Amino acid sequence: MRKFVLASLASMAVATPALADDGSWTGAYGGISAGYSSASSRSEASLGGQWTLMPAAQAAQVTSNLSTKQTTHNGAIGAHIGYNYQTGDVVLGAELEATTLGGSAVRSSGLVTYSATQNYTFTNSVDPKNLVALKARLGVAMGGTLAYVAAGWAWVDSYQSAGITGTDLNGLGLLANGSYRKLGENQKTRNGVIVGVGLEQRLSSRFSIRAQYDYTDQGTITYATAYLPNSLNTVPAYTETMNQNLRVHLVRAGVSYHF
Repeated sequence: MRKFVLASLASMAVATPALADDGSWTGAYGGISAGYSSASSRSEASLGGQWTLMPAAQAAQVTSNLSTKQTTHNGAIGAHIGYNYQTGDVVLGAELEATTLGGSAVRSSGLVTYSATQNYTFTNSVDPKNLVALKARLGVAMGGTLAYVAAGWAWVDSYQSAGITGTDLNGLGLLANGSYRKLGENQKTRNGVIVGVGLEQRLSSRFSIRAQYDYTDQGTITYATAYLPNSLNTVPAYTETMNQNLRVHLVRAGVSYHF
């Protein structure tokens, strides 16, 4: 699908003249952008297996410590290609963009003590990497200025994980590297709705600059933890299931060349 869209836009670029002298926005364009990205991710843990036999207060503490909200703040750089059609003051368009997202968030709780024989360390991470979006645009032309809204579908490649290391001495003096170590991780291309607003200013018949804001909700995924090698006290099993969402904010400036 993405290859088809790119090929179609490229063919339109060859066949379409640059912005007309009368100020029309009709035509194909391509460009680059850079700016700021912020990704937020909330992890919610649910417990099963041997946890159901533990005191409710302790299970609630584990759930609370394994659940967290993380936010990344970093740069974003990307490229876009699109096509506009102007009728009157209304500009309709379609745009395909690809953006590299910077930044990741890693959290460790440090040692959390529950009793004289039980303590845990909790870790969580989220690392959004790349975003590809296909958007429809609706704008109003005011001479050389174009104000627009956009909406479409976005795909974000991201990595997320949650871990728990526990020591359950049970009076036996077993410490080693932790009585058990568990990790749940997921590398996935997630998809969801993207919406945005922008303002574009024509500098000449060939070049324009833009500023835009986009927001995308990539939904929630579910994954489970698993015991790592050399874990002790794995039977009976403790199970943890993670539900983790992802939302991305983008603020960027860009320049476009009109074919």
